[in-house]
Amino acid sequence: MIQSLLSLYNPWWSNKNWKINGISREIFDRFFISIKEKPYITVLKGTRQCGKTFLLKQCVSTLLKREVDPQNIFYFLLDDLELSRYIEENPNEFVNYLRNEARVKGKLYIFLDEFQKVSNITNVIKLFYEFSSDLKFILTGSSSLQIADQISESLLGRTETFILTPFSFKEFLSSALTDAPFSFPYDESTERITKFLLNAKNNFENLKKFYSNHHFIFDSIINNYLPCYLLTGGYPQAVLSNSSTDAFLRLKEIKQTFVEKDIVNLLRIEKLKEFDKLLRVLSLQTGILLNYHDLQTAVGINYQTLMIFFNILEATYLWSTLPVYTSNKITSIKKRPKSFFSDVGLRNFLASTFDQTQLEKEKGAVAENYVFCQLTNYNLRFLNGMGQLYFWRSPDGNEVDFLLEYGKIQIPIEVKYQQSQQIKITRGLQTFLKRQNYKYAIVFTHNILELKKINDIQYYMIPLALLSGI
Repeated sequence: MIQSLLSLYNPWWSNKNWKINGISREIFDRFFISIKEKPYITVLKGTRQCGKTFLLKQCVSTLLKREVDPQNIFYFLLDDLELSRYIEENPNEFVNYLRNEARVKGKLYIFLDEFQKVSNITNVIKLFYEFSSDLKFILTGSSSLQIADQISESLLGRTETFILTPFSFKEFLSSALTDAPFSFPYDESTERITKFLLNAKNNFENLKKFYSNHHFIFDSIINNYLPCYLLTGGYPQAVLSNSSTDAFLRLKEIKQTFVEKDIVNLLRIEKLKEFDKLLRVLSLQTGILLNYHDLQTAVGINYQTLMIFFNILEATYLWSTLPVYTSNKITSIKKRPKSFFSDVGLRNFLASTFDQTQLEKEKGAVAENYVFCQLTNYNLRFLNGMGQLYFWRSPDGNEVDFLLEYGKIQIPIEVKYQQSQQIKITRGLQTFLKRQNYKYAIVFTHNILELKKINDIQYYMIPLALLSGI
């Protein structure tokens, strides 16, 4: 029975030359090493339709290239109700099936896509993990609420976890520049910007020289590719669309799938109209200090329901809050945060920002959301998730957009995405730097690259396109 259910999802069993082509994700190498070499259960989390299944298929394709027997690779799509129901209702048969396959074939690679759809499946995985080294489990999930519940009960301390986001701008460029009349220096771009972020003083001149050497490429990125990404974002289906109209149709389907599968069927939320309204209201308040009372009034829900909706949005990786920085971390948690979406394209769809003309009116908020996403990716990929991201706000309303904290390093970051040859350094930024005794700040601009010094503080003006290296 189970063999017939699986044959559809495992085409390499009947075709040894099966392979999949496409854009390689930035986390691929680390993720594949975890699968091939690490003893832990490998877990991949992320929002729906951000490319998790495709990444698994790329790993299958690579395993085949490494001469792993196709018959030793098992892919289970647990979004398939028939398959997930069968495993849930016949756990002993499922266990015996895997045990017999391992006994005959040796080490197996078991890919469980959307594993949280089968209740108590982690008990089975734990059993094999502790008593057999012949099965390597790779799990994916779209809801951290259910994932956390299952892992905390059965797999705590036995997993290595990765988070997959929609395409970063760098991954978008790798697709968009395929037929461009120039090649983009991806590796050098990554090296320059990542070193600069952690040590601006010692790496600014190298970054400046790199930008100058590739000025033609960055002009094209600033004028053509970055505006496109800021409009339609990084969901793979949107990135690979032929037009912005088609991209937003794909984003509409992504949003609808999220509502139907996660909100209605999975989390049993009843107030769908209110939930949908909250999404749209939040999209119009990107980068703005959240006012819980105003949100409750605008959406028509109480505080408890608002918090439930917030938890769902964060748990499904669609949206995040940014806490305010204080020296007391407990106080920081209690203060009102700012909000950002995990993808600027989804934010724009929800806000009905469908073209460059409308985007121009909202470019400050969208650029700030973009920087939030890029810094979040930077923390995950290059700081191993050990960094913290905040914003700063004084009692009289002065703000600094971001504060990236990593160990003893604190980096104030401001976003000034405007077509101007003069960037004004706000009083709020100057006040914050002076009060905290900082010596420098990074200011992301439209196309200005320079070092400005005001009252013994250095301000590194950096074109937003240089974040393409992340």
